[in-house]
Amino acid sequence: MEALRPTTHRLTVLAARPLTPTMRRVTVAAPTLAVPGLRLAQDVGLMLTDNAGRPVRRRYTLAAVDIAARTLELDGLLHGNGPGAAWFAAAEVGTEVEGFGPRAGIDVVPADWYLLASDESGFPAVAELRAHLRAPVITLLEVGEKAEEVAGWDAQWLHRDGRPPGLPDAFEAAISALAPPAGNGFAYVLGESRAVTTLKAALATIGLGSERSYVKGYWNRDRPR
Repeated sequence: MEALRPTTHRLTVLAARPLTPTMRRVTVAAPTLAVPGLRLAQDVGLMLTDNAGRPVRRRYTLAAVDIAARTLELDGLLHGNGPGAAWFAAAEVGTEVEGFGPRAGIDVVPADWYLLASDESGFPAVAELRAHLRAPVITLLEVGEKAEEVAGWDAQWLHRDGRPPGLPDAFEAAISALAPPAGNGFAYVLGESRAVTTLKAALATIGLGSERSYVKGYWNRDRPR
């Protein structure tokens, strides 16, 4: 399938609504969106400004795309006071922002079963993967507390309960406790850059070494979102 060229777009907010107490979905008009195909879990960049007024870029996985209507849906976390969190918290109908992309994407690797592990930053990609994988899926998802779970998702929810986001501990324990199904598995692990890299050792203990896993950092603890 042909991917969209990494074009710059002028995006206008059409709607915004809460998904959870700490996540908001924003629908934007993208009139220059023209190519009739996308790779799985591509992202779009937004040109924002930080607290000092300097331009910064933040990337968000496409939660949904309507090529015919030329609209995109983006999910943003409201944690902290970084430029991305501030923009998603304040976005309302008519808000404009410069965007670029889409780019990147995730390939579906054939397997007998899958492991998906992610904090909130990877939830749009997890949703895409869950819709396309054609084998049993084990899903480990981390949120701050029970109230932040996404309604209707079948997953093992890991709660931070006051611990800071971006630590690997809960995932390490959950992965180590798994009894993997028979056959060849494949893992998609998404989240804080250093945390997901740390999880490679835990994945190897259940037979999901580097050739049987896709590990992607979506944010960095030292960089305000």
